[in-house]
Amino acid sequence: MILTGLAALRHMMEREGPLLWGGKIITHDEAVRVLEAAGTPAEEIEQLRPPAKLQPPTEAMITARITACTTCEYYRKESDKCGICGCGAVVSQRSKSPLGSCPKGKWDQ
Repeated sequence: MILTGLAALRHMMEREGPLLWGGKIITHDEAVRVLEAAGTPAEEIEQLRPPAKLQPPTEAMITARITACTTCEYYRKESDKCGICGCGAVVSQRSKSPLGSCPKGKWDQ
């Protein structure tokens, strides 16, 4: 099944973590604004919100994550990506995700 447009956005919002839509990473709040502008009922949007327990990492956590990555033997400086995980997210963005993790366990959670 291939989902496009708003259907794809709704499907992605059911997951936790950052959303990749239209070729860029967007927040859940940005996705909500898109759905509201498209006339999606508020009750439906509310069901798509991530759990409240997900809090973004602090600046100190982000800095520690980036330091752990950039000093790791698997870090690919030219692309700012992890050489192990293969997720495609750049470290500077992945480090900001409440669900981000290090495949080698180098991030303190």
